[in-house]
Amino acid sequence: LRLPLALFQHCTRRLAEAAAQAAGRNISGLRVVLADSTSLRAARTRANIEHFGRHANQNGLSRRPIMRAMLFCCAGTGAVLSWMAAPFAWSERRLMQRMLRQIGAGALLIGDAGLFSFMMLSRSY
Repeated sequence: LRLPLALFQHCTRRLAEAAAQAAGRNISGLRVVLADSTSLRAARTRANIEHFGRHANQNGLSRRPIMRAMLFCCAGTGAVLSWMAAPFAWSERRLMQRMLRQIGAGALLIGDAGLFSFMMLSRSY
């Protein structure tokens, strides 16, 4: 049987937290967390098409659903601390805003320039 998604996420989060505690990077008492996103094609199933949709361009609809995924990773171990997948139409910043509270206080979040602005960070807390 498949694991329920919530249970899978809980287990992977606990494992990543244990790895980060043991070998994570710290700077001035802050744990270092890396943020990045990517887009990828999903399997062409009814559930994926309904959830992620298909991207359209000048050539029409894509054959497979396209999703955008955001990851927060431990800088020391590479363990995925938190992740989220959403329809491709969602921007990286929208994903980041949804995920910011998951890293908690005491972290130094590092990502590319497209993810950060003072306005976004001020609205997130």
